[in-house]
Amino acid sequence: MGKNKNKGSPRNYTLASGVARFSKSAMFHKKAIYKFMKKKAPAKESKKKAVFVEKKIGGAKNGGTRMVRVKKLANDYPTAVKAAKKPFASCQKSHPAKLRS
Repeated sequence: MGKNKNKGSPRNYTLASGVARFSKSAMFHKKAIYKFMKKKAPAKESKKKAVFVEKKIGGAKNGGTRMVRVKKLANDYPTAVKAAKKPFASCQKSHPAKLRS
């Protein structure tokens, strides 16, 4: 089999003006992409999972049932910030200067 003379050269070369030779739609057909594109199946309607579940509570005066989350929420507490260190006051500057007259 002979060597491919087009190997290494682009299918859609640019013309002298910097414009591509073929349009997007022409390249779509030239590459025959439509043959390989998969048909998308209609999306299945998924059942929404319950956020809350009713739980039975024992005890005469507890109301009987409670609505409880299926999945607990994440604890979103900010991290404790350490107190900022005060700049070190040197002994020389830590008291006002006494003026002699």
